[in-house]
Amino acid sequence: MIEAYHGSISFFILHHQQNRGLSAARNTGLKAATGDYIFYLDGDDEITYDCIEKLIRPVIHDATIEMVMGSFILLSDGYPITQKQQQGVRLQDNDIISLENVRTYCFTKGNYYAKAWNKLISKKVLDQHSLYFKEGLLWEDILWTFFVLKYLAHLYSISDVTYIQHKRPQSITTGKKKKEKAHYYGLVYEEIANNFTIGDSEREAKYYFWGFLHRYLFYSDYAAFQRTALLFKKALTSDLFKPERRILTVMAFMSKTVVGRKLFSFYLQVRRVIKKNRINDVII
Repeated sequence: MIEAYHGSISFFILHHQQNRGLSAARNTGLKAATGDYIFYLDGDDEITYDCIEKLIRPVIHDATIEMVMGSFILLSDGYPITQKQQQGVRLQDNDIISLENVRTYCFTKGNYYAKAWNKLISKKVLDQHSLYFKEGLLWEDILWTFFVLKYLAHLYSISDVTYIQHKRPQSITTGKKKKEKAHYYGLVYEEIANNFTIGDSEREAKYYFWGFLHRYLFYSDYAAFQRTALLFKKALTSDLFKPERRILTVMAFMSKTVVGRKLFSFYLQVRRVIKKNRINDVII
């Protein structure tokens, strides 16, 4: 496709001598990049024809914007074409300024999806805070976005759909066995719990709680999940978060039996449907 292009844009391709995974590829690209903003695109997804044009518009008017993120739709094998718009996340046009406002917007209103793609990100911010992807992980986006939100002070979201995510049955993550999933999810959530922000740990724990809980339901017998559950309980100290603390205790008890896991799984599914009817929700 590049050979057929005859425009003014120059392309160059970077190679690793051996496959080091998605995180290493992204990190190498970031170090080699010379532009002001970075955009990550997964190999099995696609962008709209005007994706970059729409994401760059806010930056042209205000160079202090550190990230612009767009809406996206999710397509899965076998979905009828008429269901396109029912999947994914639809955002509203918002200009959020200051670290506190960005964190409030992302953590308390469910308006941030823990994906690296479909975001135009300031290279200066990434370099300044060494926001690289941890190599050797799956679901590294969850961990990366956790650290990004520690520093992001000017975020702009747009309602336009600029990205199409394709969900395939045998992708890098969906094709993994339970033991492998438990291992990688355990590493991701344990590192998050070990790096909760001092003074804001409860809000972070609340945001990541339900995503962690969905995994804990099936992987509670793995040591990393047991350790992480204790860290979440420790972070959720105020009366406001007592329900979450109780849920973790009940989960630890119910997950020891097949019937208990099924009952709690049903509860989580019902809760997710109810919440999704209230707000665009992405389980992280």
